[in-house]
Amino acid sequence: MVKWTLIALLVLGFFLRGQELLSGNFLFLKDQGRDMLAVKSIVVDKKLTLIGPYTGLQAVFQGPLYYYLLAIPFAIFRGDPWGVMLLLMITSLASISMGFSIGGILTAFLFATSPALGAAATFFWSPFFVIPIMCGYVYFFMRWVKKGDKHSFVWLSITLALLYHFELAFAVPWTIVSILLFFHAGVRWYPRILFFLILFSIFPLILFDVRHDFLTTRSIFALVGGSAQGLTSSFEPYDKIIRDHIVSFVSSINASFFINASIAGLTSVTLIVGGIWYLAFGKRVEIKLLFVMPVLLWFVYLLYPFQLYSWYLVGLFPVYMILLGYGLSKHKNIAVGCMILISIFTVQKLLKLYTATDWGGTAKIRGKLAAIDTIIKDSQGKLFNVLVFTPVVLTDAYDYLFWWKYGSIPSKEKQDLTYLLIEPDPSKPWSHEGWLETVVSGGGIIETRTLPSGFIIQKRLYD
Repeated sequence: MVKWTLIALLVLGFFLRGQELLSGNFLFLKDQGRDMLAVKSIVVDKKLTLIGPYTGLQAVFQGPLYYYLLAIPFAIFRGDPWGVMLLLMITSLASISMGFSIGGILTAFLFATSPALGAAATFFWSPFFVIPIMCGYVYFFMRWVKKGDKHSFVWLSITLALLYHFELAFAVPWTIVSILLFFHAGVRWYPRILFFLILFSIFPLILFDVRHDFLTTRSIFALVGGSAQGLTSSFEPYDKIIRDHIVSFVSSINASFFINASIAGLTSVTLIVGGIWYLAFGKRVEIKLLFVMPVLLWFVYLLYPFQLYSWYLVGLFPVYMILLGYGLSKHKNIAVGCMILISIFTVQKLLKLYTATDWGGTAKIRGKLAAIDTIIKDSQGKLFNVLVFTPVVLTDAYDYLFWWKYGSIPSKEKQDLTYLLIEPDPSKPWSHEGWLETVVSGGGIIETRTLPSGFIIQKRLYD
């Protein structure tokens, strides 16, 4: 019975996550284009890399394992981004199974129906792979605390080291939290194993730094010294940092269990109050430490002088699921009511997911491919170039899709036949007009058309 219940939850989890995968229409933005171009460089151009995606701090990078992981579906599916989506789905469903291994059917149910975990499987991005890694971390952490198993600690350290390849802004503070808990437990030599494994994991980053005149090291020292800034933010007043960090943590809890904001808030308050009670009167040490972890993480993040983005905290979602699952398992009537309520929202979500018929605007891959296909078909084999307007400025998503569909990235220099591919900014729908009047001025406009996705394609001929 338990086996079939788990299978049913995996099926449910698949359909709650699988609309984009099944339709082949998923988000494909700047970051996805950047990542696919990096993987293309590894697989097709045979250029190995020592670094992964950039972070929010200047000259600081994630580890390269994320790119090498994506290289597997890239090679199997010949560059089709759908293959990476399939990999993401597999890891997401594996998280449900790991939730079952940790907390049983009730916890697996929370994993399967969580809005946050479902959203994390709708497009590929390195922070989303933190979730299955953290499931492994929690599993081995609880075994180590409960049984004192040295092998579990080694595996725990391996999962912690892997985090450095997917979200550095979570991995570093989480390492500090882990070490604090290790020393609190009176263990002095275990952190040496952890240090060795992390050092081994980030060796490619160290090698990159040595080869580039310690670029990353200098950036980190500049940050500590107060002379560096993030790529998208500057130093904030400390009272604002505290306030924003509280909001970020509360929002991450609210996003975990319910779509409805009021019920999500009530659940979060219940979890927080229950955590305080359990720290005072609970018996299981490993559960107490799980409650302590997010609190310690919040204090560690106070050392981070920039905005705390939501994706820095995706690693906490499995912790929240396991804690709520454990709490509900002690109160069966409340657990049944909670599962019924979640099931109602789940049915509503499924109906909404599989009755939507729109293109998803300019953000999803179907609209981008349709725009590219329109240009290629209209060119009728003639030499042309493409100039892209996109609110994020960088054209990585379009460059990759042109390469995948067309075999090469069109020149960005104006030639006789030029296509303007315009992605209107939803917040400033007029912004591309200035681009048309300045950057690409001149040439005879042959045709302008607006596609169902919202893309504007303008065909120009220059003498």
